[in-house]
Amino acid sequence: MILKKHFKPLKNKNLNGIFLTKKAYKKICCIIKEKYIGIRLNLKKFGCVGFSHTIKPLKEKIKNDIFFKYKKIIIAIPKSKKKFLDALTIDFIKKKFSKSFKFYHKKIKNTCGCGESVQF
Repeated sequence: MILKKHFKPLKNKNLNGIFLTKKAYKKICCIIKEKYIGIRLNLKKFGCVGFSHTIKPLKEKIKNDIFFKYKKIIIAIPKSKKKFLDALTIDFIKKKFSKSFKFYHKKIKNTCGCGESVQF
């Protein structure tokens, strides 16, 4: 996996940032087009082993979120989830019959068989 885009923190320089592969970056650009300023990453309780990553288009900055930026695109994360989302790497995988984002982080201890949920 080749890391191409490093979204750097806007304010807190102690954070590592968010990393996207070229494929993930292209897909996110397609999702947001010109209607949104970026995406918001989050975690929700879901699945066999605990949590699932979520990606939603971001229309405006949300108070108390942490923001990362590359060029004109912003990635927002909730402050309460920064220890699980800072230094996250996102890839976009296309298979014959499916396509999805794949998330990599050193704090992920386990994933379920289908890959939909993770354990920290």
